[in-house]
Amino acid sequence: MKLAELLIERAECQRRIAQISSRLNDYATVQEGDEPPVKPEVMLNTLDELHAELEEFIRKINHANAATTFDDGLSLADAIVKRDILKSRRNIYDNLSKAAQNKDDRYSPSPGRPMFMAKLASNRPSGAE
Repeated sequence: MKLAELLIERAECQRRIAQISSRLNDYATVQEGDEPPVKPEVMLNTLDELHAELEEFIRKINHANAATTFDDGLSLADAIVKRDILKSRRNIYDNLSKAAQNKDDRYSPSPGRPMFMAKLASNRPSGAE
């Protein structure tokens, strides 16, 4: 099975797990004397089966990611790690930028203008790029 097919199957399995989990939560309580429309045991067994399938899909995807390499020898799994780190750094700088935007604090008790931490980039260690 190709990586793209595995990713599609994993997404479908995750969707089915979420759907059954939601239905299970919907029927968590019923009126005394009533029966739930679907037996919870059946749904829980189905969830167990789906989680086993999901585990297998994830295992196969991870193996494919580790085996797939780029021209520079970097594996796809390593590239995903780099992407996640870059995404985290970008989010930090994005949040910092938003926090530093000029806010209209006309009634602030502190005098003076707010200053952005402009020297932040120049004070970074060289390995943080």
